Amino acid sequence: MIIAGKCFRIGGMTSKNAMLSNFCRQCHTAVTSKAAACPLCGLARPVYNNLNPIEKEYLANPPSVPAKFHHLCETINPNLSLAGNMLVEFGKYVSNPGQSWLFIVAFLALLLGGGMMVLHVLFPLSFMLFWGGMVFSAYDAVQFSRAAAVSLLVRRLQMRGGSSPYSVHFRIEEQLTQMFSSLQLVLNSFFDKNWSGPQMEMQAAAESFLQAAKTITARIQKFAQLSLETSSIIWRNNVYAIVADPKTTYQEKVVAIANKIREAEAIIMRFRWMMRLDQTWQIMERHVSGETGFNSSQDRRAAVNETFLGPHGPLTEAYYGNFEHVPFELPFRMRFFWHQQLPPHPLPAEELAAELPQTRELLESIEQVRRLKTKLEEQMILDCTALAVSNAAGQESTALEARDIQRFQLYSQYLDIPKFQPDSEELQNRVDRLKAQLKV
Repeated sequence: MIIAGKCFRIGGMTSKNAMLSNFCRQCHTAVTSKAAACPLCGLARPVYNNLNPIEKEYLANPPSVPAKFHHLCETINPNLSLAGNMLVEFGKYVSNPGQSWLFIVAFLALLLGGGMMVLHVLFPLSFMLFWGGMVFSAYDAVQFSRAAAVSLLVRRLQMRGGSSPYSVHFRIEEQLTQMFSSLQLVLNSFFDKNWSGPQMEMQAAAESFLQAAKTITARIQKFAQLSLETSSIIWRNNVYAIVADPKTTYQEKVVAIANKIREAEAIIMRFRWMMRLDQTWQIMERHVSGETGFNSSQDRRAAVNETFLGPHGPLTEAYYGNFEHVPFELPFRMRFFWHQQLPPHPLPAEELAAELPQTRELLESIEQVRRLKTKLEEQMILDCTALAVSNAAGQESTALEARDIQRFQLYSQYLDIPKFQPDSEELQNRVDRLKAQLKV
């Protein structure tokens, strides 16, 4: 079966490439079994089954690091062996008397007590010094060794393989959060100001406010385009991961993909809102010149509250950039607000693509996923039918009919859409380009 130029498997027909069946242990995206790093979050050795038993045990029951050596979690080098790290870190520890004075004293007591015992001098005192030094220095050494081993394990399990779409996405959302706050501050300060002073002075102040608002909205529009691109990359991979997961039932896939469709529409709605924020400084400009015909309170409402920038508006919604719900939920600022703004029917794709050409590619992907959802719903019905037929009382013909129906059960595992699961090198090139744009 062909959908949007891509291949599926039905019955005995197979596509060129089967879908991936391994998933990142952090962000749950679909990855190859031998992947050195997750293409979406950058986590090293993302496949759980490729970890050794000790690392798996750590993920199930994380050991604690002794508080005295907590700094090792930051300074230890994941690329060195445990022995190499212990030599380097122990040298740093001993060279810092403020931290290692107890170990130094215990070690000196061990040497002094041992020497005195060999020379048979002051036996009771030498015995206490030797064994006291032995106990304290050994305890410190064991604590240090344990901290080094645990810290190295943690760093290796959390090691990143360079930039990733998620890391860029989180940075963009943090920048947008700061810019929204800055725009709120400029607008509220502007409308709080009394504009009845000397004309020259008021004109200079108005120009300053306008320039600030123009600069911020231009930056927001630039970041909106970067956000749309990174969100689209992650969203497509999320959809692929949901469809590829063999442990997820068709009913769960249908629900998850329906939510992903609405999520993508919410991303587009937010993008359109950010691209329209330049109307805020236009209202400011008309307010100063008196063209609006409204007072300061009415213009403030139009520039702040009606553009969802009020102090109690959707921007107060908490944002957490983490991997808690992916791939089922892509975290972004004002997520719940934009979901609530969506109409009950699909967005007008043609109108939006004409208004915002940047959204055309994502809108096309949404349409592909919408058709895929229809196929999954059909498959869910087939599954129910197969179950009902197979449960019929011992008739050979009905059992054969059930097997014929179930032949179609796994077609979605052979979905091959390169856009939804791009080549790792191609994806890294796109991420590097986005990162370079962020720096600019």
